[in-house]
Amino acid sequence: MSWFTLREIIFAAVMAAAMCVIGFIIIPLVIAIPIPGLQALAVAPFYGLLLAVALVRIPKTGFLTLISFFLSVVNSFISPVMGVLFIGSALTAELLAVLLFGGYRSKFAAIVVPGLYMAAMMPLSLLIGVLLARETALADFLLQPHLVVGSTAGSLLLGVAGGWLGQRIGAELNKIAVRR
Repeated sequence: MSWFTLREIIFAAVMAAAMCVIGFIIIPLVIAIPIPGLQALAVAPFYGLLLAVALVRIPKTGFLTLISFFLSVVNSFISPVMGVLFIGSALTAELLAVLLFGGYRSKFAAIVVPGLYMAAMMPLSLLIGVLLARETALADFLLQPHLVVGSTAGSLLLGVAGGWLGQRIGAELNKIAVRR
């Protein structure tokens, strides 16, 4: 017995492809601005929207990780660290979803979990940065904890805002699918 049907796997791949396109459009626009965490803040509402639509349509535990797997495969060609970051964020958000909400069945979970996914990226990227790039400008960033907290909180809020809109869109898509 499979956890996901072929239709669900294809849907996860399409969502990951949409997230890649959004990231490849938005991140180059903000990458030169030297504000830590700005890239995550820039994509958070869009990723939150797409993830919420996906979780409303297919509310299965592990589906966020499946989307992130496809996303990490593509982004690993840019940097393997990005692949680890996406999978780590997904696993963190999935664990919190199960512990806090018991999965994705509630409307509130589909709104909050995309924000948790985005918020998990900042601490994980800092952890990976500390492990891989010792004695760099990262140390200066870590000495300013308000930037870490601000970037994480901003990613959480923007991800939840996108999740709110995505949950509404996903609910409407479910109504349309039922009518067919």
